[in-house]
Amino acid sequence: MNQVNPVAQSRTSLGTLLQRAVAGLFVAMLALGLFRYPFAHIPLTLGLLLYATLLYRYPSAWLAVVPALLPVFDLAPWSGWFFFDELDFVVLLTLAMGLWQSDIPSIEPRPVPRLLSLAVVLLTLSFVVSLMIGLLPLDPLDGNAFSNYYSRYNSLRMSKGFFEALGLFLLFLRQRHDDVLAARNLVIGMVLGTVGTVIAVVWERFRFSGLFDFASDFRVTATFSGMHNGGNDLEAYLVLAQPFIVAAMILCRNSLATLGGIGLFLLSTYSLFVTFSRAGLLAIVVNGIFLAVGLAVSLRRRRGFLNPRALLVGTALGTVVLLLVSLVVGGRYFQARLDRAKKDWDYRVLQSQKTVEMMNPDWQSRWFGMGVGRYPAIVYQRNPLNNRSAAYRFESERDNTFLRLYPGNRLYFGQWISGIKPFDIYQLSFTARAHGQGSLSTYLCEKSLQYSFQCANKSFALAPSEAWLEQKAEIDAGLVGAKEGLGGWLSLRPVEFALANSSKEAVFDVDNVRLLDATGKNLLANGNFEGGMDRWFFTVDDHTPWQNWNHGVQLYFEQGWFGVMAFLFFVTYLFCRLVKQIGEGDWLASIALAGVASFLSVGIFGFLFDTPRMALIYFLIALIFARGFSVPAEPQSV
Repeated sequence: MNQVNPVAQSRTSLGTLLQRAVAGLFVAMLALGLFRYPFAHIPLTLGLLLYATLLYRYPSAWLAVVPALLPVFDLAPWSGWFFFDELDFVVLLTLAMGLWQSDIPSIEPRPVPRLLSLAVVLLTLSFVVSLMIGLLPLDPLDGNAFSNYYSRYNSLRMSKGFFEALGLFLLFLRQRHDDVLAARNLVIGMVLGTVGTVIAVVWERFRFSGLFDFASDFRVTATFSGMHNGGNDLEAYLVLAQPFIVAAMILCRNSLATLGGIGLFLLSTYSLFVTFSRAGLLAIVVNGIFLAVGLAVSLRRRRGFLNPRALLVGTALGTVVLLLVSLVVGGRYFQARLDRAKKDWDYRVLQSQKTVEMMNPDWQSRWFGMGVGRYPAIVYQRNPLNNRSAAYRFESERDNTFLRLYPGNRLYFGQWISGIKPFDIYQLSFTARAHGQGSLSTYLCEKSLQYSFQCANKSFALAPSEAWLEQKAEIDAGLVGAKEGLGGWLSLRPVEFALANSSKEAVFDVDNVRLLDATGKNLLANGNFEGGMDRWFFTVDDHTPWQNWNHGVQLYFEQGWFGVMAFLFFVTYLFCRLVKQIGEGDWLASIALAGVASFLSVGIFGFLFDTPRMALIYFLIALIFARGFSVPAEPQSV
């Protein structure tokens, strides 16, 4: 008869209690965030309840849901929240459900190789130290704490992607699901995320430029709101995700899946090309080489892996990809970008030199960096390239909160609105005061994230004044909000109202902004700014002050030599591990290697972790595959 060890039982009970206490803390954070969230409360709450139900029934479903939602579940242009957003709700709920459901203390975790454990410890230590450097001394917890990239709390925002990935990886190690199921879910999630991204790209092109216009200056951003101040998120995500389309085709092995996979691969290639990114062009070459070689090596022992069907699919994909390359690269706009390549590269080298020069000349900065997420603030303060961006802050006087707009390279402080009808007259009013002589501009434009169309503008010349003065104007919408083409509502473009400081030196205070339609309805939310950034979002014309255009340089700036070495150690281990698995016949490792290699190649031309989402997806994929799956050498149908 087995006897229960009371000490072990006590430890298990204490561990379960602690883990459920942490789960309760996560739920409390989620509830507080939902209560405060300024947009679409009911749909978001219902969606999270459905997701919780799904996790209760299928605990490993998060491996499909999180990658599927990551590229498309981005509501920042509507909500104004980019420090703590809707994807964080999903991650918190995932971790809470995982901690609550699993009797974690009694479960032996999946084994992790020692070198991987060491790499994770080094990465974690680097992020923690650099987070503390960036975060301290703490800024006041006011309206600017979580609404401005210049806040020291931006270090929390920029660190959370890694820590969320680490939390999900630890949950993955503890959950009771077999590797084949986990691998299948992860592949499904990455494919669904790619589908959502492709739909967003095609819709954006349809509304703004036309699907086959490769000559105009229009670069898609899809659902990646983090590109409002530049970045390479879209192309980096696409090249990371594309190999998983091939994985789905291998797993399913039927004609319908093959045709769907070919179609999705080609559409994702089209989506990548219409970013007009030279980094994306390099990355897709890297992707193809690693994918082809990796699959050839890992499946070399499989009988007939070079069968006529596989050769036909490969030939068809290669032919159409080359056709897309010729169409896009041959277009006038991409040719102009290629012609500027040498000049742009020289500027990037100069930017990198200035980035290093503006670091503090002490050992702490050299070894641990200036702090995660501190690049925008330090560039604004030290202005190494003499191109300081405009800025905004929320200020308070006698319990009244208002917006303060500083001069610099153009920054549009805007809000996406509905209800605009072409040729209608709208009444704009606001109160303002000027510190210096200058012009405050307002815009009503059809808007993609980085481009404006069909604008109705009004400028207000303001003289220096200590008093708040009311400003009024009529705005004729003109063609703003008009239907174009045959797409009906599908062709309607989002409309944004925006404020911008158009002066060189003046500072403007703005409050009580109202935009009334013919019925007297105010189309703007939070026009008195009492909710801080709620419903407002900003975009910029000049992306240079917001991130360095080389991943290694910005990593050194933020986390120093220790961070660079920790990252290189992890990447080296990951590559060696995947190559070893490929040699042993693990075809799924070739999928991961192709995705990670092409993702990192984008980092030659931009910082890869400019948004928390990109850090989350990279580290989640990299950590899971660095640990490795025990999948059959022969691909099994799902």
